[in-house]
Amino acid sequence: MLEIPSIPGDDTLAVENGFSFITYPNLNNGEVIFLEYELNSVNQNLGEGELPITAATPVLSCFYHEISDTNLIHHKVPDSTAGNFNGHIEPGEVGECHILIENSGLRKSRNTIRAIFLK
Repeated sequence: MLEIPSIPGDDTLAVENGFSFITYPNLNNGEVIFLEYELNSVNQNLGEGELPITAATPVLSCFYHEISDTNLIHHKVPDSTAGNFNGHIEPGEVGECHILIENSGLRKSRNTIRAIFLK
């Protein structure tokens, strides 16, 4: 319980870092969670209620990808490992992978791509 000193009439008091909470890991972007509160003074209940808080999470999606057996995408001159330009990466060829990822969520994404795995 947080102890707050007296507040003079017709005045306000800001309590910085007075409260903290942890959300559950599967929180959805835009989901509304409620913090319940109760205000009490000496032997008197001043009110209670809920504070709605909208969750902000990243929402990532891949909206474009291209895999090519050519390095002409970067305006390079093809060499013997660039491939035969048939759109398939074959043994001995060097391929390029281009991915565009969008974050449509309300929060910044961090450490977005750590690895890409080929199957």
